[in-house]
Amino acid sequence: MSVIGDRLKMLRYKRKIKIPTIISELNIARSTYTGYELGWRTPHGKSLGELGHILQTSVDYLVAVTNDDKAVPDYQEQIKKQEEIINKTQIIANQKRVS
Repeated sequence: MSVIGDRLKMLRYKRKIKIPTIISELNIARSTYTGYELGWRTPHGKSLGELGHILQTSVDYLVAVTNDDKAVPDYQEQIKKQEEIINKTQIIANQKRVS
């Protein structure tokens, strides 16, 4: 196995995520994902980022830059706050257009 494959499999079990869920989200064949876990294939670019998102971890963890398997909670919280601000700003802008 490969480091990425080992980590994908471990996180999938830890997060209780089934292979059909992952392949559906990525829109890839089961054999492609199985190849990732077995180390026969290596996910790159967008697929790697999407795997990190699905498995709630960072790409840095998947590629062994860090050993912390948790997604960066502060970063996720910042994104939520920014989305709330954007939504509120859009609502205010729409209200001003109407009046």
